[in-house]
Amino acid sequence: MTELIPASWAPVALMVLLLAHRFGAHSGGSDFEKSQGERSWTTPVFVVTHVSMVFLSITGGWMGWHELSLPVSIVGFVLVLAGVVITRVARKTLAEHFSIFLKADDSHELITDGVYGRIRHPLYTAELLIQLGAPLAACTPEALIFLPIGIVLVSLRVATEEKLLGERYPEYAAYVARTRRLI
Repeated sequence: MTELIPASWAPVALMVLLLAHRFGAHSGGSDFEKSQGERSWTTPVFVVTHVSMVFLSITGGWMGWHELSLPVSIVGFVLVLAGVVITRVARKTLAEHFSIFLKADDSHELITDGVYGRIRHPLYTAELLIQLGAPLAACTPEALIFLPIGIVLVSLRVATEEKLLGERYPEYAAYVARTRRLI
C-alpha cells in the first residue's frame, strides 16, 4: 500500500496545511499595526522556533532523510489537524479580542465560553500539537528538537499572561479553578 503513495506527499500536504493555518490564524487581526500591549521576547523566539521546526520537518521529508511510515505520518497529520481546528475555533471565540500581544485593556473582556470554557489557553495547546505533529507527519524526528523549546516558551508566556489576567479580572481566580491550563 505504501508503495502506491509517493514519499513526497507528506511534506507537500504538511506545507499546504500549515500555510493555510498561518494565514487563517492571523487573518483579520490589526495587531501588527498597533503598538499597544506588552511585547514579550517569547513571541518572536516562539515564531522563529516554530518556523524552524516546520522548515526542518518539510525539508527532511522532501530530502527523504527517513523512510515514510504511514501510521506515524497519519498520527502526525491528526495532531496538526487538531491544532489547526482548535486554533480556528479559539480565534472565532475570541473574535476582536484576539491579540498576539499581551494586553488586557478596557476594550477587552475575559472570554470564558466556547473552548475557553474548558481550556484557558487553547491557542497555545494548538501550537504545541502542531509542533509535535509536524515532525511526525513528515517522519522527520530531528525536528522534534524544537518541541522542548516550544514548551518552555509557552510555559513562560502562559505564566505572564495568567499574571496579567489575574490582575485585570477579579473573576479570573474562579475561572482558573474550573478550567485546565492547556489540555
